[in-house]
Amino acid sequence: MKKRFALLLACLLALTAAACSRGSAEADMKASKPLDELAEEIAATVGATTLIREEDPDTLKEYFGYDLDKYAGYAIYNPPIVSADTIHIVELTDIDDMTAAKAELEANKARVVKAFDGYLPGPYAMAQEGQVVTKGRYAMLIISSDNAKAVELFNGAIS
Repeated sequence: MKKRFALLLACLLALTAAACSRGSAEADMKASKPLDELAEEIAATVGATTLIREEDPDTLKEYFGYDLDKYAGYAIYNPPIVSADTIHIVELTDIDDMTAAKAELEANKARVVKAFDGYLPGPYAMAQEGQVVTKGRYAMLIISSDNAKAVELFNGAIS
């Protein structure tokens, strides 16, 4: 009985160590290039309309709803004209904030969808197909004509 109990404890310890190391590995992932450079590469590759980088902290907090205190970095790009093209990439300081960050990105997707609802069917459909993806401490909202390619570039840049 004692041997079985010891074996069970050893298995639990091994599983716990594996789970901790996986979480640590995800938290240690780094982008291979600055987030702005990654966003610009994605925009060029997917053929996005001209996008403008949002820089004003008040706008990012009040209009977009981003809690900048939890981000180590970000690249927020939106169109200056009537287009749904959107690229928001964030790097979290603490991976434990990922759930909240995903909610912020999903809220921005919903904002874009709402902007085109009953207005322009093409951008509306594109906005509805937008995706929020994560890898390590990084998350991205992508609304483009080729989300799959954008996600591929995002995933390739984070390791």
